[in-house]
Amino acid sequence: MNKEERVQLMLHGDLKKTLLKMGIPTVFGMLINALYIVVDGYFVTGLGTSAFAAVSVVFPLVQIVIGIGLVFGTGGSSYIARLLGAGEKERANRTASTTLFGGLIGSIFFIVLFLLFIKPLLFTLGATEQSYGFAHKYATIILSGSIFNILSIIMGNLTIAEGRVKLTMIGMTTGAVLNIILDPIFIYTLSMGVSGAAIATVLAEFIANIFYFQFILRKKSYLHYSLKNFRPDKIMLQEIFKIGLPSFFVQLLTSLSMGYTNQQARMLGGDDMVAAMGVMLRLMALGSFVVFGYTKGYQPVVGANYGAKQYHRVRLAIRTTLLWLTSFCAIFGISIALFSHPIAMAFSNDSLEVSKLASKALLLNGLIFIGFGFQCTYSQAFLALGRGKESFILNISRQGIFFFPAMYFLSKYFGIKGIFWAQPIADICTIIQTLFLVLRANKTLHF
Repeated sequence: MNKEERVQLMLHGDLKKTLLKMGIPTVFGMLINALYIVVDGYFVTGLGTSAFAAVSVVFPLVQIVIGIGLVFGTGGSSYIARLLGAGEKERANRTASTTLFGGLIGSIFFIVLFLLFIKPLLFTLGATEQSYGFAHKYATIILSGSIFNILSIIMGNLTIAEGRVKLTMIGMTTGAVLNIILDPIFIYTLSMGVSGAAIATVLAEFIANIFYFQFILRKKSYLHYSLKNFRPDKIMLQEIFKIGLPSFFVQLLTSLSMGYTNQQARMLGGDDMVAAMGVMLRLMALGSFVVFGYTKGYQPVVGANYGAKQYHRVRLAIRTTLLWLTSFCAIFGISIALFSHPIAMAFSNDSLEVSKLASKALLLNGLIFIGFGFQCTYSQAFLALGRGKESFILNISRQGIFFFPAMYFLSKYFGIKGIFWAQPIADICTIIQTLFLVLRANKTLHF
């Protein structure tokens, strides 16, 4: 689909079909990323509580590194799509090469930095004396190999920019399926433990990248990649970063909130509590990543119709999305809450303490997840309508403005119960704030 066809679809196509066509590819990509998180955690549970806690401790670091890939991947692909639509093929090639090599350079910098300070970082993020050995093994391998994950993210976005959605789906699916197959082989059959879990993930990502690079090397790509085209300029970097940095900032806040959760969990409940919160974070990522993925496709639909002054389509897109996402979040959240105990048992390796703690965390977070779609529908709508201030406030509220004070005070005065309630309280505050901003904006935008 070229730029003109894409614009016509957003402005004149059947709105519900358009929202699905724009949203499904990004939902698929985000869901695959979530599956990596859940699968690794599930197979590691058989190694014991400390091993699972260790993997949970490393998770925020990996997400920060992946965030660099998102900066260049999302920012670069957005700019490239516009350049291709304008017929500026040469500049699109330069941007593609800058996106690829710039993302690699930025990611390698953070990987080296994290590896140099790995011990203090792991203890800061919640490692205990019992889990540190596992965490160090896992972190060293997974961080060193995360370059392949970053490449996959960047190349997935770039191939989408030139309309190769099918290739991106094949690459992502291949990586996910291989990870599911390789995890038990490396962890148990080859008796490699947490190191095996990390190696399986890295190897799966490496093989997935083969699909992208054979596409480039066999010159099937419309875009051309080369070091000589790696010539960033001020305008190019501005265009990449203005789209990519907000995604990274949200990713960074999410990673920091996970790290702070692990830290408080370690202080109050040791490895059992860290493992329990790790179960909750992984399972809730499945639902939240689906919502994030859909809103990435929904946002340009709202923006295009608002720019064309087709306000009735803007309202319909927002209301349709609100209905769909609220329904999804209700089904997902209630299912997590209802089956919190068996889900917790599946990830606890028969540890009654971990399953009990994880079950409580899943119950609370599952119930409050019902309002998550409401938050995301309007935060992305504000962004699409050019209301950057409102969007920025909402994006930093859930995992920032409300979360950190809630975690600090609730854990301080209510102990473990406070840790359970920190995210739900932050979500409730964000829902109220979203409602306030929507009502205020409704005077001029007529949602």
